[in-house]
Amino acid sequence: MTPKLTDVLDALAEQRTDQAVIATMSAGIHWPLRSRSDRDLAYYAPMGSAAAVGVGLATTRPDIDVIVLDGDGSILMNLGVLVTIGSWKPRNLLHAVMVNHKYDVTGGQPIPGLDTARLDDLARAAGVPKTRRVAELAGWKETLSEWIAVPACTFVTVEVESLYDRTEIPALINDPAALARHSFAGYAALRASLER
Repeated sequence: MTPKLTDVLDALAEQRTDQAVIATMSAGIHWPLRSRSDRDLAYYAPMGSAAAVGVGLATTRPDIDVIVLDGDGSILMNLGVLVTIGSWKPRNLLHAVMVNHKYDVTGGQPIPGLDTARLDDLARAAGVPKTRRVAELAGWKETLSEWIAVPACTFVTVEVESLYDRTEIPALINDPAALARHSFAGYAALRASLER
């Protein structure tokens, strides 16, 4: 059964320790309400750049494990980042792409390549050493457990339900917990936590 995005994020919140988490689009909207870490950054714009932020952090700070929570529509905006990840292969990076086959945040439009593109195949072709596709919550939990125990440069797609009514977005992103983790406040908190 395809899990809800919120269940996928709850599973990460349960297992996560001190990793930096860069979340964008739907995950970025919902993650700040599940985590209170200064190592969180909800990164909305420009769409498609969360993985670039994550790989930059992972390569410059190999002492910190980095999890990027991306979207399938978002990664399609910057597929070139897969080549960078595949070239550099930072062992401390988990790039998790939530797949709901839509641009959920902008109105639920279908993404291109619905019937032809497999993002895990694209990542593998770009040189990412470990790729995985999961469609159930148990597979996500197992992937997380393995990666947290032994980090390796990993790309995983996670099938999730398209879950929310867009009318709830303003309340979610303007929650005080969310405001502390996105835009300049989120950058400042993440940077300060990394300098300690």
